[in-house]
Amino acid sequence: MMYYTAKNYQTKFFIIFIVNLFFLSSSFADGVDSNSLEITANENLEWDQKQNRIVAQGNAKVKTNNFIINADVITGSYIGKIGKGNIKNLIATKNAKFSSKETTIKANKIDYDFINNIIDVKGKNIEMAFEKGLIISQKSLIFYNLDKKALVEGNVFIKINNKGNIKAEKVSIIINQNGEVSSVKAIDNVEIFLDGIEQNLFSDEAIFDNSASRIDLIGNIVLYYGANFVKGDRAFIDLKNGISKISSDSKNNVSGTFTK
Repeated sequence: MMYYTAKNYQTKFFIIFIVNLFFLSSSFADGVDSNSLEITANENLEWDQKQNRIVAQGNAKVKTNNFIINADVITGSYIGKIGKGNIKNLIATKNAKFSSKETTIKANKIDYDFINNIIDVKGKNIEMAFEKGLIISQKSLIFYNLDKKALVEGNVFIKINNKGNIKAEKVSIIINQNGEVSSVKAIDNVEIFLDGIEQNLFSDEAIFDNSASRIDLIGNIVLYYGANFVKGDRAFIDLKNGISKISSDSKNNVSGTFTK
């Protein structure tokens, strides 16, 4: 029979357990450092062997040694025959959540590409939390799990613990193994607030290098400190020593206002 629907929880768990035993090839299991994949759901499980697809509905959950995915509905696709094939991807929809030791991602839809180890998230109210920070987006987030790199678009907000906040339309972020933001490149409508020196920074583009404790700003820059501000075309912020340097191109002068 090519298509199977499990209707009660005990039967579903048994069917899923059998699938787990034969679902992963040894080479794939080694690639993801896992030898099991467990799927559970409250309502039903549909296994379409012809289309190489399994759909879990109702408080669905996928669990491996490396991560857990929760959602109202989870669809898994695989390549090849049971016992010889590899899992292609998992798509979680409605109240989706991806959890691992390094990060937690929440969204309405999460697509996890097993082959390339990439998490592709679309929609509003996307949230990615890691040990020392938080990312919020209203459009999309792509997380390259091996490189620990995230590409984020759509009214992006980043909170870096003990550093400050970054807002922009497009952002690329690298997170190190300690859960710290290693670097951030922000583009379009960039706004940065720095906790340590209580500055607000605005620019077209910004590059934050956490290891070097510096921020480079490019284009239409305004640096605010209380009622004081400075305008220019390029700026360098030394976060360690609290020094800000701003410069202009050949057409414009650096300008500012300072209150007494």
